[in-house]
Amino acid sequence: GAASAPSRFTRSVPVSVLDPLTAIATDVTAGAGSDYERAVALQEWFTASGGFNYSLDVPDPQGRQPLLAFLEDRVGFCQQFATGMAAMARSLGIPARVVVGFTGGEAQPDGTFVVTASDAHAWPELWFESVGWVRFEPTPALGTAAVEPPAYTPTQPEPVEPPTAETP
Repeated sequence: GAASAPSRFTRSVPVSVLDPLTAIATDVTAGAGSDYERAVALQEWFTASGGFNYSLDVPDPQGRQPLLAFLEDRVGFCQQFATGMAAMARSLGIPARVVVGFTGGEAQPDGTFVVTASDAHAWPELWFESVGWVRFEPTPALGTAAVEPPAYTPTQPEPVEPPTAETP
């Protein structure tokens, strides 16, 4: 409904980080032809191509703006990845929000699941007209609570060797 549609709160970026975020996001998404392709490119940058690492032991920003320090140091935990992707998406004009919750937990023999504090997680959702809010997963899969990127956002890494033609 209207209550869940984007608002000014899911579109704004602090002025202090807008220009650097926009520059990074524009560079990362160069060549993408739609907001959805830009979103997938951002997710791919955080999870694979950008050289990011998951860690609860985050470097001190040493006086730098914390979000920009995270993007420069490329080490962080799920809240930082979720906030980074959401802020970069907003800088490109894509409404975004950060969701805090839990991953699915561990399946038990009786069919139930046990969810503990170690399953706590944060992820971004981006708004697309005619679709609504769509979940993304920018946290690299090394974190204990990290989940795989959604199946509708497959990454397509370059092959290590080009395929060769079969000879008859």
